[in-house]
Amino acid sequence: MKILQVPSTFLPRKGGVPYYVYYLSKEMMKQGHDVSVLTSTLGSKKSFEVMDGIPIKRVKSLSILGMPFSLGIFFEILKSDADIVQLHYPHPIFLDIGALACIIARKTYVVYSHGKEIRMNWFFGLPSSLYNKFCYTFILKHAAGIIVNSRKAIKSSKFLSRYKKKINVIYHGVDTKKFVAKKRNLHSPLQVLFVGALRRYKGLDYLVDAAKLLENEKVSFTIVGNGPQEAMIKKKVLELGLERKIIFRNFLPEKELLKMYEECDVFVLPSPSIEESFGMVALEAGAMGKPVIVTYGAGVSELFLKEKLGVVIEPYSGKALGRAIMKFINNKRDITQVGYKLKGVIALKYSWKHVGLATINFYKGILK
Repeated sequence: MKILQVPSTFLPRKGGVPYYVYYLSKEMMKQGHDVSVLTSTLGSKKSFEVMDGIPIKRVKSLSILGMPFSLGIFFEILKSDADIVQLHYPHPIFLDIGALACIIARKTYVVYSHGKEIRMNWFFGLPSSLYNKFCYTFILKHAAGIIVNSRKAIKSSKFLSRYKKKINVIYHGVDTKKFVAKKRNLHSPLQVLFVGALRRYKGLDYLVDAAKLLENEKVSFTIVGNGPQEAMIKKKVLELGLERKIIFRNFLPEKELLKMYEECDVFVLPSPSIEESFGMVALEAGAMGKPVIVTYGAGVSELFLKEKLGVVIEPYSGKALGRAIMKFINNKRDITQVGYKLKGVIALKYSWKHVGLATINFYKGILK
């Protein structure tokens, strides 16, 4: 099968969608399919390259409010001989042009909705509302199929919920050969890790609040990442006198990041809402045998509840996060037990091999 993956941005630009497309493409190629990526030049100016066997074509793009815009995607899709095109939302305009090209050329396309509809505040609230009502709905209507990474995403979107019959839920996966658990002793103080972009929806305020509540306990925190909320979070840490309790690290190369996962005792993802459409880092940490704390709001909580994994807590609450961490401080045996179960279930059911097979089977059903 010839497959064209179309994300708005791709590696080396970091983010959940670029990593998802990278791992999915590699797995599909292992299964014998012809896969290529079409994306924007945001993140790299190389018009063409091959990354770990994946052919990547980048169309020259402008950046509007941090989102790519290009007419080049239209003509590239018209020229494509792919059997199926997969468009990865969100990020309007760039992908809308791609969908329009598919419709005009009568190419079969699938929408992967990483989250739900576009949401903006203040001045852009009305335009985003109109976009969702007309453009997003039009694209979903004409898609041959829709993939989401949790049922929670469907329930929380009045637009996705209209197309339940053609939606397939496929959870994210983990490279279980890369993220491998290693035996080691627990730290004192306990090491708690967060990895991700420092954005509002990540819930880092609640992580700092939890650290304040545990100020006198034997626990330390490391926040790995960069983003628009970095200055605000660091300011709050200083105001609360937690600069020795919370360490900040920039985004790290993969080898160093794996070391951070390996060295931590507990991993936390305090994102309180479905704006965290999934939370791949939670699976990565779990695959390495680390106990993971997530909130009911994040998309990955659905998988955790289904499989009875990790610790799922009340969202928007530093107290709830603090209590969950405190339980691990008081009972070190739980750290090993919770982490061991996570590692086993993820290896058995949530490798990229499983994700690739599920996606290909969905494509085949559409193309029949």
